[in-house]
Amino acid sequence: MLRNSLKMCFSVASRKRARVTELHSVAKMSTNRVSRIAKSELLQIALDVLKMPTPIQKAQMTMRASQLFEHITEWHEDNGDVLKVRHLRSQLPDYPARPSEPKLVAPSEMISHRKLKVPLNVYLLHTIAHVEVNAIDTAWDTLLRFDRSDLPMQFYKDWVSIAADEAKHYSLLEERLLAHGSFYGALPAHAIIWNIASKTKDDIKARVAIMQMVEEPRGLDAWERLVDRLKGTGDHESANLVHLICSEEVRHVKLGVEWFRWLCEKDHLDPMQEFHRIVRNVNAPIMPPFNDLARGNAGLEEGFYIPLSKEVYR
Repeated sequence: MLRNSLKMCFSVASRKRARVTELHSVAKMSTNRVSRIAKSELLQIALDVLKMPTPIQKAQMTMRASQLFEHITEWHEDNGDVLKVRHLRSQLPDYPARPSEPKLVAPSEMISHRKLKVPLNVYLLHTIAHVEVNAIDTAWDTLLRFDRSDLPMQFYKDWVSIAADEAKHYSLLEERLLAHGSFYGALPAHAIIWNIASKTKDDIKARVAIMQMVEEPRGLDAWERLVDRLKGTGDHESANLVHLICSEEVRHVKLGVEWFRWLCEKDHLDPMQEFHRIVRNVNAPIMPPFNDLARGNAGLEEGFYIPLSKEVYR
């Protein structure tokens, strides 16, 4: 017991030192504005993030990329860059790099905070932090995996902005965990999010539909419950943070809906019918209760999800 306590204290202290270093690094980042970059430069960052095992560094790299990409208006294109992009895509990992902690277990093997003997607020913060790490990776994986010449520049800008939001969310959650004497990796987690993303690896419409219009809205549905549970522990600061995170996820769903419609229209498909087909094919159940207001604010009409919520997938 003493050894475990000492190990936890050392881990928290080392992560706090790393956090200070990271903040100094971000403060020193270049603010030079450029309007053109080669697409391979952006996709190299995507690959670097996917191969980086340390979550806080994933977040730092992502936030830096967002700042650099903010003012880009066009690609610097040449024949050599096409070959570079092709080479980068050939290196795309099947699974993004991860640290040795947290230990990943099957969803059925996840145990409650009581059995783990950790406070509920720490358990919830850790769970959400794990979601954000996966969200950083899936955003970058989407850009690199599905890069194609007919995708507008705005698609890349939107997905970089999504990744940056997830990186910011993770960083803030890590700070709250450290404030409570814990850290990301201290508790077990599951691999279900990436496993679901892997089912969409061959179809950009499926990736956008499942990750932005099925998985992201689950966070909107849990919004009020998570905030209330955190308030119930007396951790109002964390409750406010989770409220902020969920409010910013609305934009992610909205972008998903808009780009899914664009992709369907490009292929002369009815968006709602195609969404239903994809969800059934991927076997991604959509279960109530729903936050219809938040979903509606994101442009996710009830016709997308209500009919599916009445079906059982096998």
